Amino acid sequence: MLVQVLGPNGDEGPEMLVVPSTVGSTEAQARTTLTAAGFTVAEDVVQRNSDEEPGIVIEQDPPGGEAARGEEVELTLSAGPEAQTIPRLVGLEEQAARDLLEREGFTNVRDEAEETDDPDWEEGQVVSSDPGEGDEIAPDDLIVLTVSSGEVEVPDVVGLDQNEAVLLLDEQTLQWEVTTRRTAEADAGTVLEQSIEAEETVEQGTTVELVVAAEPVQTATEVVTESVTVTPSPSPTPTPTEEPTSPEPTSPEPTSPEPTEPEPTEPEPTEPEPTEPEPTEPDPPADPPPTEDPPR
Repeated sequence: MLVQVLGPNGDEGPEMLVVPSTVGSTEAQARTTLTAAGFTVAEDVVQRNSDEEPGIVIEQDPPGGEAARGEEVELTLSAGPEAQTIPRLVGLEEQAARDLLEREGFTNVRDEAEETDDPDWEEGQVVSSDPGEGDEIAPDDLIVLTVSSGEVEVPDVVGLDQNEAVLLLDEQTLQWEVTTRRTAEADAGTVLEQSIEAEETVEQGTTVELVVAAEPVQTATEVVTESVTVTPSPSPTPTPTEEPTSPEPTSPEPTSPEPTEPEPTEPEPTEPEPTEPEPTEPDPPADPPPTEDPPR
């Protein structure tokens, strides 16, 4: 059945189709039915423990009704009555993951694991599994592990600020060493070169050498020019000030005490003061003669 929906302004909306139910069909039958009805089917399917035979569709989303042409339908398949849930395997060493699955009753783990470059996990650690954690599958369903290769891709950091470049290298679990080069062709702190080409694959922990721009050194000409422009301004100022402050014009100051030397000579005319008592000494002998008694 085909239903045409009109928009609020009378415009034709998406073409609506009736969604057929595929519950009870095999996965292959369900895909054929839904595709023929004008829908797409999700590549990944969910499996869950059920009394139905393994591989039978036990749910679909949307379950029925109407949907726009081309809408995606998700299927849930039965994993059988003995279905087991995939445990968490991410981060385990490959052999540890295999041992865990065996203890959980899974018997069909592929011998060769897939590899991927993932900086978040060390070499040999499980990055993912198919089916993934939480999926329910029959014990004999195939399980494929994907582990880290221990290698990463070198990012392109030329032209970036040093701090930004270091963060990118750190995210890829790479080490770095920095040397500087004085240049005026780039802002200070900009990465000029990297020792390993971008997009090259290397082992985790590999050291990438970075050449980073630093401030250029001033040339000799620039230094001389600066000294010439600075020197004239202070030079005229000290020249006139030194003449009045020179010690030669200040020599009269030490000569000024010489005219003041008469002050210590003034005591010499005061010496007559001690001579004044000497004329007073005759007074005592003058007094005795009149005191002599007359002869009797």
